Amino acid sequence: MLAKRTLSALILAPPFVASIWFGYPYFNIFICVLGMVSVTEVVLITNYQEGGKATTISILVGFISGMCFISFGDYELSLASFIFGGIIPIFSSKRNVINLLWMEFSYLYVVIACVSLIELRDLSEIGRQAIIWLFAVVWANDIGAYIIGRKFGSARITPQISPGKTWIGTFAGLFFAALVGWGIMPTFFKHEIIITLIHFSVIIAIGAQIGDFLESYFKRHFGVKDSGTIIPGHGGVLDRSDGILLTAPFMLFALILNPELTMLWK
Repeated sequence: MLAKRTLSALILAPPFVASIWFGYPYFNIFICVLGMVSVTEVVLITNYQEGGKATTISILVGFISGMCFISFGDYELSLASFIFGGIIPIFSSKRNVINLLWMEFSYLYVVIACVSLIELRDLSEIGRQAIIWLFAVVWANDIGAYIIGRKFGSARITPQISPGKTWIGTFAGLFFAALVGWGIMPTFFKHEIIITLIHFSVIIAIGAQIGDFLESYFKRHFGVKDSGTIIPGHGGVLDRSDGILLTAPFMLFALILNPELTMLWK
């Protein structure tokens, strides 16, 4: 399993890092594709494919259109497109109210995360550094929690929701995230911001772990182990991006509300 996870990461990492580095339009396209797969996984998990292929296609058309308009800076049409994608399932002839609510919430969750990632990358001066830092911290948390948790973990946090999550793995993830979040930054010799950087890394890691638990609860509710099989060793795109889905919007709003945080990436 670890070998598959590593191989998948080695294959996917170069094009993803390249898209971050070069930005628009490559990063936008990459995020749009990941979002499309995520939305499809949501539809499949919540059994909304029972509404017919037309329903699934309509949702994807709304999502893709919204992402395109965001890339062009047309926020009004983008919002209208995303709303269109969310409204279509309501008219499904085989709808289930509970499944509908799950599907709508999950669709909104993915939309907000994808838009936040695009907006983060578009931030002047710090967009590239901030996105690379965010993914590095979240992945460090995931890797630390996975490796240490499997090796030394025994006390489970919530076995009924996420059997693989242990307390020692959780704290190991926070430690790895703080170490990477501080260590990869060119500002890591500026002692006046070291504490702020470490604190923010830990907050992001906690958010990533909450996102992981939310996705696990979502899957357990529908009796699904993995959101998909598209990434060998990892499962689906939702399985791999659960931490990012929650932390990207949080980081964007944190920077908007407190512009002084941008000093961390300058």
